Amino acid sequence: MNDPVAKSRQLLIANLTPEQRHEFEAENQFTVRTGSEEYRHKPEITERISDGTRYCAILPDTPVYDQMLARKLHLERDPDTFFRVANVFGVPRSRLSAIDSWFDYFRVAVFHECDRYGMDRRLIEIQQTQDDLGHRIQIGLRYANRYNYMQFLDADHIRCNNLADILRTTAEVCVGGLNNYITAEISRNTR
Repeated sequence: MNDPVAKSRQLLIANLTPEQRHEFEAENQFTVRTGSEEYRHKPEITERISDGTRYCAILPDTPVYDQMLARKLHLERDPDTFFRVANVFGVPRSRLSAIDSWFDYFRVAVFHECDRYGMDRRLIEIQQTQDDLGHRIQIGLRYANRYNYMQFLDADHIRCNNLADILRTTAEVCVGGLNNYITAEISRNTR
């Protein structure tokens, strides 16, 4: 078997208790008890059952079931670190970063990245649109009325407790991607 997703699913199942395995086979999720709390592990997120707080700790380019297993083991063996590094959703507004407007903060982060790449920030346009259901935000960058770059942001990220880090990283990805596109275009045109 060379399918990485199938292999990761087998590894996850091998590391579940019989109760977790039964729950996983029936619902594609399973419950982990840590201390006095129970957490529901779904493919994309871990959720505290008592209050619905959701934790996101995604490993890029990793099969989904490997991610579920990593979150399970991390939560069971070192819950303090798990909670410290995971993005948290569904937390009270009072715990959010003191950012009045996420879009204004993002704009500043984009301008910082433009400066880092030597791009004229006066030539950048930033747009954001939200899908009809309010789940995803599309961020569009346009440079010099010619070059475009789009990135999607999960709307739940706007309500998480490390929003500033997410926006800085998103700005780095967007401006870096835009810069790579411009560099490639200039390279093609100079041949």
